This record gives sequence, structure tokens and C-alpha cells, in this order.
Amino acid sequence: MMKAHKPGVKKLGSFIVELSDDPIKIVTSGAPVILKEKEYRKLLNDLKPDKVNLESLMNFLSINREVLAGMLGISETTAHRILREGRKLGKNELFRLQQLMEIILTGIDVFDYIIGDFVDWMHTKITEKENQTPIEIFINSAFGFSELKSILNRIDHTIYN
Repeated sequence: MMKAHKPGVKKLGSFIVELSDDPIKIVTSGAPVILKEKEYRKLLNDLKPDKVNLESLMNFLSINREVLAGMLGISETTAHRILREGRKLGKNELFRLQQLMEIILTGIDVFDYIIGDFVDWMHTKITEKENQTPIEIFINSAFGFSELKSILNRIDHTIYN
């Protein structure tokens, strides 16, 4: 059970901590910030594939348009048009986006809701996977989604370092 704190904001190193009676979660986007549970739930809701803003997703994962295009299995030019015109994604692009969202939600859970740690992990080279980052595994392998789910499962069960 979580101990109740007096509501307020406190700075701990580079973290800004918002104390409340709600559970607190850590989210990073540049500077690490701890958010209340309801704000975390809003983030999860915003990450649903049918609602996702691709610009926000790029900022969230610290990726550029070229990487986003690779993740969706489209050309960079097509990604640019989708972003500029706000057009709907096709079936294949939506399927890839759903896979990516599942990786994100699983990763956030595995990393104990420390989103900054999850995003850092997505950009960290994995020696056993030929020094590819999880983002590169997702893009470059036909089974990238399955591989990342397996790695996250092993991390969750402390089988993977």
C-alpha cells in the first residue's frame, strides 16, 4: 500500500515529483516528470492506434520521420504526406502501428511505468541481436514484433540482462 503524502510538487535531482494520494508514475519526455495515475491513463488512451497522433508518437519515441516510415513499412515520402495531410493509415500501416503500440504498452509495463527507461531501451543496442536497437529489430526483421515481445517477456521475468 502506498503511503499518503501531502499534495505538492517537489524537485528531486532532475525529477519533478508531484505528490498526491493517487499512485505516482514516472514519465519522461526530455526532463523526467512523475505524473499522477489519471495522467498516465490519459497517455495510454492517447496511444490507441485509431487515435494516435503520429507527430506525438515520433516525439514520444524520439524518432524522426524516416524511422517512423520504416516502422510503418512505408516510404519516407508517404510518411511525410500522411503527416502533412493528416490522411488515414492503410490496413498494413495500421497493423504495423497496432504492433508498435502493443510493444510500447508492454514495454511501459515491463519497465514499471518508467517511460523514460523504456524509451532509452528502445534506442539501446542489443549485443545478442547483432548490436541492433529494438527500433531497428522492429523495422528490419519480418519477426521483429515477436522478437521484441519475447525480449520484453524475458526482461520482465529477469531472464534477460
